[in-house]
Amino acid sequence: MRYCLNATALLAAALLSGCANAVYEGRLYWVEGWREGWVTEVGKGAVVAEKLAENCKLVPLIRSGGVQYVTIRFRRDGRPTWRTVPTPADSIWKVNDRVYLNPIDCNAPVERRAS
Repeated sequence: MRYCLNATALLAAALLSGCANAVYEGRLYWVEGWREGWVTEVGKGAVVAEKLAENCKLVPLIRSGGVQYVTIRFRRDGRPTWRTVPTPADSIWKVNDRVYLNPIDCNAPVERRAS
């Protein structure tokens, strides 16, 4: 019985540490906040800007009149979550593009995932 309990605890620790050490594209660390996601909406203007995350509205982001906003779906705590972030006006995003985002860093760029 004690052996099974120790083995179960060891297995759980190994599984949890595996998630915490994930590195995407060899440079984007899960532990630093990077997550896999996909684009669900692309738009410009005040209507889309209103969807910007509350904590990001407080950060002085470089925005011009032509800024584009991208809404990204990703998983947080096992549940789907959406985050709208600004991207440069000249960036080309489409719905269903696979991306990496860092939802805890409002100034982090959206990174395109390799196919």
